[in-house]
Amino acid sequence: MAKFRGERLKKMREGRYTQEELADAIGSSTRMISRYETGENDPTGEVISKLSELLGVSTDYLLGRTDNPAANLTEADLSTMERKLIAAVRQGSIIEAMETLTTLAKSQQ
Repeated sequence: MAKFRGERLKKMREGRYTQEELADAIGSSTRMISRYETGENDPTGEVISKLSELLGVSTDYLLGRTDNPAANLTEADLSTMERKLIAAVRQGSIIEAMETLTTLAKSQQ
């Protein structure tokens, strides 16, 4: 089971919210925010969800399951080329996927 990463909460909060502002926004106390950040207490799933939404990070990031703080991507977030690459991989067309990767790499140079 993943463990809540308080240092990540603190990193994402600092410069955007005080502990008091964050606590007010999620209906908690400043003391609890401090305890979450120091690892003294683990937030409930509901609190993790609220923190994730408010801070614009994924719950997986707050739980240490990924090092990417970005929320999960949707198809709308992908470029046409990225969609083409995913489609080729899903269809098992490795040659088409490699050609798409080559085109993507060239376009980023």
